[in-house]
Amino acid sequence: MAYYGNDNDNFQNNNDNLNYALSEYSYDQKIAMLKLEIAKTNDHETRRRLEVLLNETIAEHDKKNKVYLIGFIIFFVLIGGFSVWLFLFYFPNKDTSAPYNQNATPIVSTSQSSESDTQVSVSETYQSNYDQSQEVENGLQNATPSQHTLAEQTRTVLENNQGFDRQVLNSISDDEIVALTAGYVTNSQLAQTADNLLAKYPNLKIEEKGITKDQFRRWVAQVWDRKHPISEETGLLNNPKLTLTLSTDSEGYATASIALVQSDTVDFYRINSNNELEESAHFAGEHVSPLDDHWVLVESQLPEDLKN
Repeated sequence: MAYYGNDNDNFQNNNDNLNYALSEYSYDQKIAMLKLEIAKTNDHETRRRLEVLLNETIAEHDKKNKVYLIGFIIFFVLIGGFSVWLFLFYFPNKDTSAPYNQNATPIVSTSQSSESDTQVSVSETYQSNYDQSQEVENGLQNATPSQHTLAEQTRTVLENNQGFDRQVLNSISDDEIVALTAGYVTNSQLAQTADNLLAKYPNLKIEEKGITKDQFRRWVAQVWDRKHPISEETGLLNNPKLTLTLSTDSEGYATASIALVQSDTVDFYRINSNNELEESAHFAGEHVSPLDDHWVLVESQLPEDLKN
């Protein structure tokens, strides 16, 4: 991104060029790219200009957020006022008495007079043909999944996303599966559920023969160093400004995240099911969101010099 120079007279033009180059990126992408450029440059004047642009970008974003926040507050105040009006004025005046049911069954009572004549009187009280509260209760009971259904759903998710052994999962009782489940809607819930079960049943995880963590770490570092040659640094693994974090995603793939120290991610890799190294399409230069699950093949097999 060489859109800046050392001539002070061209400062505004260089800033305009850089702003234009960054205009097609999101806020998070702009911040990450500017921080990366600041970390890479050794020129003090260039660094100062980039820091000014970084601060201006953050200030503009904060200003927009304040406008949105004020709008949300006004919206909720209006909604709250309307709700108060409904409860204080509208609902109390609304006739909520039950409608007369022409199909209701009248209560008939008989009485015996002193002359032994039978008199029949019809009460004006009517019985409802059904109990509405009982119907609601029955509906809620029918909508609640059974213990076995919840356990089976958990088993299927753990088998597909964590690679757990289905036979071992089936050997665990439904009650215990549900008791150890922390949820599986979010990645953190799924990870907690997996940890809970692995702590008690370590044989759930199917061991795979493939690339070791050390090989994965060195492979990513090798690719990064080729992609970002920096003569004054000794490479990714020895660069104090960058961190390399290995993890496992919700689908069970090994992932590697490269980030500036205490800052945003600047690159992201994973090992796919074929033991191939892939890079997130977002960081590979394609105009897609970082949240999109798009990947670009980097290398199809582990380099020979990393197999030892």
